[in-house]
Amino acid sequence: KDVKGPDVMEINTRVFGGRVRVKAKASDSKMVNSITGFSNHPTGNQIITNVYIYLDVHPDDYQVGDKKWNMEVLDDNWDTSEETVRYDVPTRGLSSGRHTIYVQAIDSRGYKGPVSSKFIDIPVQNSNLRGSP
Repeated sequence: KDVKGPDVMEINTRVFGGRVRVKAKASDSKMVNSITGFSNHPTGNQIITNVYIYLDVHPDDYQVGDKKWNMEVLDDNWDTSEETVRYDVPTRGLSSGRHTIYVQAIDSRGYKGPVSSKFIDIPVQNSNLRGSP
């Protein structure tokens, strides 16, 4: 699969008040501007226009009804090739045990970046939830 969009550089999780706060950094400026020999194949420095978070479903397998949210940009503007985003995933209704979050960024050309993921472990009582390293 041809992936030309922004990378998600890091994903951090923190739990409080019945939710998992997911914070991530997305960048479309860490990559080269073209693939060698293909000058019309831009791969970097576009503005990031959205970052999605998925719970327990890979973006390629997403179907209507699966859990997917738009992450919020922290500076209130989708206007650069590097953005810090967050979203508070509610823990209500989640079963205890291991869950997977997937994060994918999209740039102004509509290119989807590679999918990044992280495990979160939901204990029987959500008040002590911790993200996995």
